[in-house]
Amino acid sequence: MKLFSTLFAFLLCIQLVHAQTIKISEARAKPIGTSVTVKGLVLNGSELGTTIRYLQDSTGAISAFYSSATMPTFSTVKRGDSVEVTGVLKEFNSLLELDPITNFRIINSGNSIPPPLSITPAGMAEINESKLVKLSNGTFTGATTPTFVGNTTYQFNVNGTNVQVRIATGSAMVGKTIPSVSLNLVGLCSQFAANYQLLPRDSSDLEFQGIAITSPVKVTELTSSGFKLTWDTNIEGNTEIQYGTTPALGTSAVVADNLKAHTIGVSNQTASKLLYVRVLSRANGKADSSKIFPVITASVSTGETRVYFNHSVDTTVRVGNNRPLATTGGRCESELVSYITNAKSSIDVAMYNNGSTAVVQALKNAAARGVRVRYITDLQTNNAVLADTTGFGFTVFKKPTADLMHNKFFIIDADSVNTSWVMSGAMNLTTGQIYQDYNNMIFVQDKSLALIYRMEFEEMWGGSGIKPNPTTAKFGSNKTDNTPKQVKLAGKLCEVYFSPTDETSLAIINTLNTADVDLEMSLLILTYFDLGTTINNAQRRGVQVRGLIDQDTVGSSSQINFLQRNGVNIKLFRAGGSSTIYHHKLAIIDAKPAGANSDPTVITGSHNWTNTAETRNDENILIIHDPSVANIYLQEFEARWKEQGVGTKEVKLEGFDAVLFPNPSSDWLNIRIKNDIERDVLVSIFNAEGQAIESVIYRNQMGEVTKNIPLSHLPNGQYFVRFGVEGQFLTKSIQVIR
Repeated sequence: MKLFSTLFAFLLCIQLVHAQTIKISEARAKPIGTSVTVKGLVLNGSELGTTIRYLQDSTGAISAFYSSATMPTFSTVKRGDSVEVTGVLKEFNSLLELDPITNFRIINSGNSIPPPLSITPAGMAEINESKLVKLSNGTFTGATTPTFVGNTTYQFNVNGTNVQVRIATGSAMVGKTIPSVSLNLVGLCSQFAANYQLLPRDSSDLEFQGIAITSPVKVTELTSSGFKLTWDTNIEGNTEIQYGTTPALGTSAVVADNLKAHTIGVSNQTASKLLYVRVLSRANGKADSSKIFPVITASVSTGETRVYFNHSVDTTVRVGNNRPLATTGGRCESELVSYITNAKSSIDVAMYNNGSTAVVQALKNAAARGVRVRYITDLQTNNAVLADTTGFGFTVFKKPTADLMHNKFFIIDADSVNTSWVMSGAMNLTTGQIYQDYNNMIFVQDKSLALIYRMEFEEMWGGSGIKPNPTTAKFGSNKTDNTPKQVKLAGKLCEVYFSPTDETSLAIINTLNTADVDLEMSLLILTYFDLGTTINNAQRRGVQVRGLIDQDTVGSSSQINFLQRNGVNIKLFRAGGSSTIYHHKLAIIDAKPAGANSDPTVITGSHNWTNTAETRNDENILIIHDPSVANIYLQEFEARWKEQGVGTKEVKLEGFDAVLFPNPSSDWLNIRIKNDIERDVLVSIFNAEGQAIESVIYRNQMGEVTKNIPLSHLPNGQYFVRFGVEGQFLTKSIQVIR
């Protein structure tokens, strides 16, 4: 029954209402609050990433909103399905929709979608609400990122008139390259409050009129002497590159090919050299180019990576000599003091909160012996040891704005090949964080990585001087995406991202999407919708998912309930002390290798999996592609997992049973439901591919009752009937034979 283990669980439901099927235009004319039944062709599936489907018939279109609590099975409805839907007319921020849905059935699937209606910006109006439309010869203006970001509105300019284009959270457009050339744009004409918005579904809704770069530019084969760049275009064209040591560029190269998949290299460079790059492709007298972005060559440092935890690990999953350098808070603190003590030339610190007198004394000693020490912290935190900085010998710069400077990193000797170190991880330097809460630190010896972190530090510091410059200092959304994203650590890939400018959550999503076998997560909090969806999708494609999330971060925006309802093995971490925090922000991907193509990876840093971390706070993460590092982090996760006493015990329905008869069935299915207490029951029929083809809600059921569901529209075959009661489920199989 694994096929159905990831379907939504069932909570609040309402009674099925039978109604005569009417045209969508007739339904749109009915009063708000009226229950209607319509038939239509589904214009979108999960591509929009929201709990909504748009339906269209020959007379009009309407949206149908579904709740994961009341009609979760509607999520399996996809583009090209012909459906019959019963729901209540409702206006949500001026958009007319069916909400709640009380019944639906799929009539057939695989239908062709009619061509979109060609409109001008004036056509984004009530007459075309929920229809599939096309705007021609427009350009995106004002975008601040190279790729689309979820929960963001963009401007699409057509002949001087801007149309709002909305990229929803979880949309298939998230992470796609924002076109810089003129194009036709297809999407759904939706509405939010007083504004009409175009909702493109996926890349196929972008109709280019010439050559266009259609993928993010990727850095490959990164070495100490150069690298290669790859990208795709929609049609065949040539391959060009421009680069230099400043954004003014200066050097160019052209490959006289005619391809859609492009590769070009930069060579004869030196180690840890920062270059600024732009790529281009031309065809038929037109060209498209990327934005200018930085790349740094690999260092010749050791790339040594050292991992520290403040709690014990499970050595039974250890491979070889993989082991953390510390498993106590005292050792973590003393090791950090040692790095500071051994610094030769410079120490840069970005630390959210600090209560360690030992660390501050080590920094004071370093400054006294001539090491340049610079320190950034958050204005709003306690920072008990920074209350009086008199005599420190270095300046502590407190971020002056409201959003958090939430980083926890140290940069040691950034200009040195052999003594450069970067510390990252989740640990603040308060007594509770070091000795009590669950945390990790990681130190990496790499000059290129240290230079990248120093670029980020100096953007917040306001320059490269010994003193901060508050007039040029940039924090939060005032920063720019100006740092390289890749380094090589002893030949192994390491990615680095800074929030809120670098699309950090997208980097996490892309990494989670590489999971083939297993995915473990240790998180303080999980509220970012796209990440919850990504985790659920991993479970659905067969990845073994386990997650521990701090028990005190479950709120209305948490993704925990959503994941648990879908059968994902997410547990609340309950620590021994009432004030102890499970403070990690990490994931482990494929730590149990799946063969030669496996890519064991760890994500760690200060970035909580929240919208605030993504869009407002100063944060950092490392994505380390290294099986040894992954195994070390797995040791810590297994220790915590076992301490929680978690397992895979199957949830069963209590006080509920259902009998299906006859079985096999032909035209009708009888269901005898037995409920010990009064509660709602959702009954759904799934086909052998796991798609819900029909769902019915029975409200306030108690005792023994028999229901009848018509099956005459179903072809012969095996089906599954699933019963949802109070967030639990029971599945039984039937055969349809005529």
